[in-house]
Amino acid sequence: MPVFHRRVSKTPPAPITQQLYPVPEPLRDPHLGLDELLGAAEVAAITNAGLMQFQATGDAGVGLNSSQPVVALAMAKEINTTKPATGPSFFLDLGDVIYGNGKQALYANNFYRPNTPYLNPAPGFDGVIVAIPGNHDCEVRDPIDAPSLSAFQTNFVAPLGQQPPMATSFGMKMPNQPGAIFTWTRPLWISSAWIPTPARILDFWEPTPAIRISSRGCRQRWRRSKPRGAEKAQPARR
Repeated sequence: MPVFHRRVSKTPPAPITQQLYPVPEPLRDPHLGLDELLGAAEVAAITNAGLMQFQATGDAGVGLNSSQPVVALAMAKEINTTKPATGPSFFLDLGDVIYGNGKQALYANNFYRPNTPYLNPAPGFDGVIVAIPGNHDCEVRDPIDAPSLSAFQTNFVAPLGQQPPMATSFGMKMPNQPGAIFTWTRPLWISSAWIPTPARILDFWEPTPAIRISSRGCRQRWRRSKPRGAEKAQPARR
């Protein structure tokens, strides 16, 4: 039988301190419909096909100082700008959009420039990026970033009919999320999803059609949900 040894420090651990910030109130009803992001025609095509695709990454907050420009370009190449419903409909940023202090100024090189291929994949076509904030988006380590999430709100939660000034300066269009935290109204229920970083299966098992989650180097497809405990469908190559 193996014996495990654990080194015990005689020095008591430093107390854990955590700064908690209030979440800003949504600007409107926090239910975000796909038709607001994609338009009624694309949502109708998704519903008729019984299949929706989107892409997801996170922790890209250093922008041009990372591989994010390469990742964004690779993801943008999967967008079908003539038949949008047949490719990824949007990019879901899973948080930590910006690292560091002075977050609003950092959006230029850490978000807009590295994601230019995705936000402008073709002339006259606007790519869609929605986001949920991570802890680095919330942190306030410098008074310039107060209140918490102010830069995130400016760029992702502009009032309806308005655009973030920095997005306008880059010739890009951002979604008008109802809030930093929102609920999703979708025509399809998620059946099962596999996201490669970290690689794990996320099970939702809800009783309706399919979804394909697309991420760089990985595609998964599920056509119909199965009862809880049923065998998961195998991924399909395109």
